[in-house]
Amino acid sequence: MSEEMSAEFDTVAEWTAEAARRLGDEFFLPAAGRGSGSPAALDWLIDALELQADDVLLDSGAGVGGPASYAGQRR
Repeated sequence: MSEEMSAEFDTVAEWTAEAARRLGDEFFLPAAGRGSGSPAALDWLIDALELQADDVLLDSGAGVGGPASYAGQRR
């Protein structure tokens, strides 16, 4: 793995996880969505899709599901 890939997927990911653990559960969701866009961008997407509480949303990204969890909490 290149130094850049290691920094992004090992070092930065560990820093983010450690910060979320220290800050508490309410920071787990923002940490999971790191790099996925701002809450405003995700709100725009949720509104544009006209998501309802009983809709199913497939998050096919390569992360840990932060944006899908955010959408679930918003609807």
